Amino acid sequence: MPFSSVVLLQSDPVLTQSLMSSLCNSFRSVHIAPSLDDLRSSVAKHRADVAIVDIERASISDVHRLSSEFPGVGIVCTHRLAEALQRISGSGYCVHASARGRRDVD
Repeated sequence: MPFSSVVLLQSDPVLTQSLMSSLCNSFRSVHIAPSLDDLRSSVAKHRADVAIVDIERASISDVHRLSSEFPGVGIVCTHRLAEALQRISGSGYCVHASARGRRDVD
Protein backbone atom coordinates (compact mmCIF):
# COMPACT_ATOMS: atom_id res chain seq x y z
CA MET A 1 0.00 0.00 0.00
CA PRO A 2 1.49 3.37 -0.98
CA PHE A 3 2.11 6.18 1.44
CA SER A 4 -0.56 8.84 1.26
CA SER A 5 1.29 12.06 0.48
CA VAL A 6 4.69 13.65 -0.13
CA VAL A 7 5.56 17.34 -0.43
CA LEU A 8 8.57 18.64 -2.39
CA LEU A 9 10.50 21.87 -1.86
CA GLN A 10 13.19 21.90 -4.55
CA SER A 11 15.20 24.54 -6.38
CA ASP A 12 15.75 22.65 -9.64
CA PRO A 13 12.59 22.33 -11.78
CA VAL A 14 14.04 19.45 -13.81
CA LEU A 15 14.83 17.49 -10.65
CA THR A 16 11.40 18.34 -9.25
CA GLN A 17 9.69 16.83 -12.30
CA SER A 18 11.94 13.77 -12.13
CA LEU A 19 11.16 13.27 -8.44
CA MET A 20 7.44 13.70 -9.09
CA SER A 21 7.50 11.04 -11.78
CA SER A 22 9.36 8.60 -9.56
CA LEU A 23 7.31 9.28 -6.43
CA CYS A 24 3.93 8.87 -8.13
CA ASN A 25 4.48 5.10 -7.95
CA SER A 26 4.90 5.13 -4.16
CA PHE A 27 2.59 7.94 -3.00
CA ARG A 28 -1.08 8.59 -3.63
CA SER A 29 -0.35 12.29 -4.04
CA VAL A 30 2.74 14.38 -4.72
CA HIS A 31 2.66 18.13 -4.02
CA ILE A 32 5.10 20.87 -4.92
CA ALA A 33 5.66 23.71 -2.46
CA PRO A 34 7.13 26.93 -3.89
CA SER A 35 8.36 28.17 -0.50
CA LEU A 36 9.12 26.98 3.02
CA ASP A 37 5.87 28.49 4.32
CA ASP A 38 3.95 26.70 1.56
CA LEU A 39 5.74 23.47 2.49
CA ARG A 40 4.51 23.80 6.09
CA SER A 41 0.96 24.52 4.92
CA SER A 42 1.00 21.68 2.41
CA VAL A 43 2.39 19.14 4.91
CA ALA A 44 -0.43 20.01 7.31
CA LYS A 45 -3.16 20.25 4.67
CA HIS A 46 -2.32 16.98 2.92
CA ARG A 47 -1.21 15.13 6.07
CA ALA A 48 2.04 14.30 4.33
CA ASP A 49 4.04 11.25 5.33
CA VAL A 50 7.24 12.66 3.82
CA ALA A 51 8.72 16.06 2.94
CA ILE A 52 11.66 16.23 0.53
CA VAL A 53 13.56 19.46 1.10
CA ASP A 54 16.39 20.96 -0.93
CA ILE A 55 18.71 22.51 1.63
CA GLU A 56 19.45 25.31 -0.80
CA ARG A 57 15.83 26.36 -0.23
CA ALA A 58 15.70 25.74 3.54
CA SER A 59 18.41 25.84 6.17
CA ILE A 60 19.24 22.97 8.48
CA SER A 61 17.64 25.03 11.27
CA ASP A 62 14.47 25.16 9.17
CA VAL A 63 14.63 21.39 8.75
CA HIS A 64 14.99 20.90 12.51
CA ARG A 65 11.98 23.17 13.10
CA LEU A 66 9.96 21.20 10.53
CA SER A 67 10.91 18.01 12.31
CA SER A 68 9.72 19.47 15.62
CA GLU A 69 6.50 20.85 14.12
CA PHE A 70 5.67 17.60 12.30
CA PRO A 71 7.21 14.77 14.34
CA GLY A 72 5.43 12.04 12.36
CA VAL A 73 6.70 13.26 8.99
CA GLY A 74 9.85 11.83 7.46
CA ILE A 75 12.09 14.61 6.16
CA VAL A 76 14.58 13.88 3.41
CA CYS A 77 17.16 16.55 2.61
CA THR A 78 18.58 16.89 -0.87
CA HIS A 79 21.35 19.01 -2.33
CA ARG A 80 22.96 19.17 -5.75
CA LEU A 81 26.41 18.60 -4.21
CA ALA A 82 26.94 15.45 -2.14
CA GLU A 83 29.87 17.08 -0.33
CA ALA A 84 27.60 19.77 1.10
CA LEU A 85 25.33 17.12 2.55
CA GLN A 86 28.25 15.30 4.13
CA ARG A 87 29.33 18.49 5.92
CA ILE A 88 25.91 19.31 7.37
CA SER A 89 24.01 16.04 7.59
CA GLY A 90 24.55 15.38 11.30
CA SER A 91 21.91 12.83 12.23
CA GLY A 92 19.49 11.23 9.84
CA TYR A 93 19.84 10.75 6.12
CA CYS A 94 20.58 13.23 3.39
CA VAL A 95 20.22 12.31 -0.26
CA HIS A 96 22.12 13.67 -3.22
CA ALA A 97 19.73 13.27 -6.12
CA SER A 98 20.30 14.33 -9.69
CA ALA A 99 17.91 14.47 -12.59
CA ARG A 100 20.10 11.82 -14.23
CA GLY A 101 18.89 9.31 -11.66
CA ARG A 102 21.94 9.01 -9.39
CA ARG A 103 21.14 8.90 -5.69
CA ASP A 104 23.76 8.76 -2.97
CA VAL A 105 22.60 8.26 0.60
CA ASP A 106 24.77 9.39 3.51
